[in-house]
This record gives sequence, C-alpha cells and structure tokens, in this order.
Amino acid sequence: MANEMQNDEAIFASKRQRKRHYIKLFFFVILLLLNGGSIVSLLGRLISHGHVELGAELFHFLMVAIIDIYMVPPIIFEVDSVTVYKGSIELKALLWKRRLKFEEIRGYQVYPHMVWAIVTTPRCFYLINKRDIDRFTDFDAVFRARLPS
Repeated sequence: MANEMQNDEAIFASKRQRKRHYIKLFFFVILLLLNGGSIVSLLGRLISHGHVELGAELFHFLMVAIIDIYMVPPIIFEVDSVTVYKGSIELKALLWKRRLKFEEIRGYQVYPHMVWAIVTTPRCFYLINKRDIDRFTDFDAVFRARLPS
C-alpha cells in the first residue's frame, strides 16, 4: 500500500519559491528567540536584582503573546508545497510533510477575500496560500473533484 502511494503520478504539483520558505524559517527562529529571550531575561533580572516591575513585565508578555497569535499560525500551518495524486494529497509545511487520503479531509474552504484556502482534517488544519500556488484555480478544480461529497 505504501509503495502504491509512492508510485502514483502527480496530477497537480506546485511549490512555493525557496526564498519565501527560508524567509518563513527565519521568522520562525526569530519568534523562538523572542519568546525564549523574554523568559531568560526575566529570570536574569530576578536573580541579579531580586525585583522586577510587574506591570512592565505583564505588558511585555502581552505584546509578545499578540505577536505570537498573529504570526505563529501562518508560519507553522501554511503549506509550502502541494501535490495532488489520484487518491491522496501531499501537503508539506515548514515543520512536517503529510500525505492524506481524500477520505481523511473533513473540510475545504476557499473564501474570496482571504489569502488562504483552509484544509481541515481530524488532527490538524492547513493553510494554502492562494498567491503562492501556481495556477490556484486549476488546483481548486482538481482538489474539489477528488473530495468525497
């Protein structure tokens, strides 16, 4: 079964430009350093001075949380490449690659005023950037034709 899935020919394939992939990776590392650095900085001030201003620290952590809420989901869940096969779709995100059978897909929404198309599965969701996928309308037609109704 696994060999059958690997030998399938791709019906549709599209990749994001490598430059955009590396920019996304760069910002992911920056966010990790920002979150880790904030905690280490707080601990360093507590150890060396024994006192920190609670209001300033809460404001700082609130700002970091807002940045995380705004930036982390697109960085982690946005798909870098999409390959549609006869019975499955392969989605490659920044941190993992997943090959899904069409029966596993619970939802697919394309909103006209949103940058992303959203693919949902029981375990995860994936954001497909309509601007990064070459011939997105072709992908949309091929993908919708293979989804179970």
